[in-house]
Amino acid sequence: ITASENISMNSGSSISASSLGDGTAGNISVDAGSTLDMNSGSITSRAEGAGDGGGITVAATSTVNMANDASISASSLGDGTAGNISVNAGSTLDMNSSSITSEAEGAGDGGDITVAAASAANMANGSSISASSLGAGLAGNISIDAGRTFNMSDSSITTQAVVSDGGDIELVATDMIYLAQSEITTSVESGFGGGGNIFIDPDFVILKQSNILANAFGGPGGNISIVAGNFIATPDSVVDASSALGIDGTVNIRAPDETVSEDLAVL
Repeated sequence: ITASENISMNSGSSISASSLGDGTAGNISVDAGSTLDMNSGSITSRAEGAGDGGGITVAATSTVNMANDASISASSLGDGTAGNISVNAGSTLDMNSSSITSEAEGAGDGGDITVAAASAANMANGSSISASSLGAGLAGNISIDAGRTFNMSDSSITTQAVVSDGGDIELVATDMIYLAQSEITTSVESGFGGGGNIFIDPDFVILKQSNILANAFGGPGGNISIVAGNFIATPDSVVDASSALGIDGTVNIRAPDETVSEDLAVL
C-alpha cells in the first residue's frame, strides 16, 4: 500500500494478511508518504498452521502516530516463525495507548522488531513494544533507534520467553533516554533459557520510578550494558540482571556518575 502524502486508519480499520494452513502468510508493506495516522487501526500478519507468518514494513517520511489501541502485530500460532516488523518514521514515532507486538505461540521463533525515528520516539499511557515466545521457540529481538530523544511514560519494552532464550533489546538515542514509571525487560519464565541482553546508549539516561531488568529462571540472567554521559536514577528505580536458579547476569553502567540521587533534594 502506497500513498503520496498521508494514510489515516480510524475507527477499527485494519490491514491484514493471514495463513490458515502450511503456507506462509503474505508480507505487508505500507508506505504512507508523509504521515501514517493510526487511530484505533490495526496492521496484522497471522499464521495459524505450520507456515511462517509474513513480515510487516511500515514507513513514513515525517511521522507515525499510533493512538487509542492502535496496533501493529505479527504472530504465529503453529510451528512457523512469526514475521518480522519494521517501523521507520522519517521524523517522529508517537505511541499513545498503542502496541507493536511479535508473538509465537507454538514451536516457532518469535519475529524481530526494528523501530527507527530520525528525531524522536515517544511512548505513553500503557503503550508497549514486545517480542515473545509462548512455546519452545526463541523470543524475537527488539532494536530501537530513536534519533535524538526517547521518552517513555507508563509504558514498556519487553522480550519474553517461557522456556527458551529471551530476546535482546537494543535502545539508542544521541541525546536522551527518559523513563517514567516504565520498564525495559527481558525475561524467561521457566526452564533453562538465558535472559536476553539489554544495551542502551544515549548521552543522558534518566530513570524515574522505572526498571531495567534482564531476568531468567533456571538459565543465566541476561547482561545489561548502559553507556551514557550521565546516568540519573531515582532511589525507587531498579537495574537488575538475575536468575532465580542459575547464574546472575552482569550490569555494566559506563557513566561518569552512576547515581546522583543522593545529591538531589526536593525544592
